[in-house]
Amino acid sequence: MDNNHLLARNFRTSASVITPVILVACLVCNWPAHMIGLALLACFVISSPSTLALHLFLWLSQRVRFQTGFTWMLLLAAIPIGSLVVAELFAAWVPGRTWVVLALVALSSYLSLFTNSLTISQFFNSTGHEREENNSID
Repeated sequence: MDNNHLLARNFRTSASVITPVILVACLVCNWPAHMIGLALLACFVISSPSTLALHLFLWLSQRVRFQTGFTWMLLLAAIPIGSLVVAELFAAWVPGRTWVVLALVALSSYLSLFTNSLTISQFFNSTGHEREENNSID
């Protein structure tokens, strides 16, 4: 599977969790239409921590040899850090406080990673196998 396809699936899954929740929260809080539009634009950035972490570890797995379990531990540990940064930056643009946005971002990030976990594992295993074949040729 192509890296871009995997990253796009991960982002779509995360955005499909965050966008309806933010939209319903905006409608419940009676936000004006232009603020709802800004909140929905912020949803695209709020959906990104899992995709950014996955992209970083896909890139690292092609250059550095990690065990698959260790790569998963690093990937899952990077989610709260990315979620905290995004929640601190964009909590003012969506309804709710920072900890609510943090919980929503972490939930959608873990959900998107676990939804695509089989594909991600296949990619981690295939890149390790390709590196072993390339090293044996040299």
